[in-house]
Amino acid sequence: MKKYFSLLFLSFFVATNAVSQYHPMFVNSFWTISVTGASPQYYYSINQGADTTINGIVYKKVTENGTDLYFREDITNQRVYRFFNNQEFLEFDFSLVAGDHVILYGTDYVVDSVGIINVVGGTRKAINLLLMNGNTIFSSELWIEGVGNIGHPLRGNSSSISDPNYSLECSFQSGISVFNLGLAVTGTSSSCPILDTETFLFSNSNIQVVPNPLINTTTIVSKIPFKDASVILFNSLGEEISVVKNCNGQQLKIDCENLLKGLYLMKIVENDKVLAIKKIIISN
Repeated sequence: MKKYFSLLFLSFFVATNAVSQYHPMFVNSFWTISVTGASPQYYYSINQGADTTINGIVYKKVTENGTDLYFREDITNQRVYRFFNNQEFLEFDFSLVAGDHVILYGTDYVVDSVGIINVVGGTRKAINLLLMNGNTIFSSELWIEGVGNIGHPLRGNSSSISDPNYSLECSFQSGISVFNLGLAVTGTSSSCPILDTETFLFSNSNIQVVPNPLINTTTIVSKIPFKDASVILFNSLGEEISVVKNCNGQQLKIDCENLLKGLYLMKIVENDKVLAIKKIIISN
């Protein structure tokens, strides 16, 4: 079964009607991803390789964990297709506007909003898509032009495996930094080197938020007790909306009863160190 919101991310952008030049995704690109839902949490990188011709069509080859993936980018129409099982599937369409519907691997998504998000040296178009089950948000995608999906950059919920959960940490094009998670979340760039090895372990991997999605309350669970930690919530515009200070122990109950339905970011800080950044959804 597909996991709920495996790559949900707070959409830190505002609505805009500005039209700018399209930024391609595949320009000697490199992505670093963190993986949760496994023990311990770890990072790995995806690299763009040489162009490959299949059935007379030139595809961008990308290598992930030893597996080659093939993409074709239609720059004129601002779309990206993946070649898989001898056919092409639409992976991204950056020409979409709010209210549009798009079929991704047989699943109908609606564009909730289109705006901008901070990247290194400026901003990029960002598209927030929702998969609805009646009035309930069942799943979501957040696409960044020239970067990809905010979860797994080259796959969305519709084409991903259920486990584990992916989160894009940073991306580069021709060795130049483009996307940085810290910059997108807080406005300050976080450390995200180009990895020398495919994976490395991340020590702060034992913090979970359950339930998520949630209705009124959720609980932060940690194997290591918190000591005077703070829990900070940001809304979909990147605005700080609540802070819970002096948090101690291994379980912290967070009251979200007065918050509106939607996507939020939860940041857990202790001694000026960010212990975890969690994406949550309120479905009341």
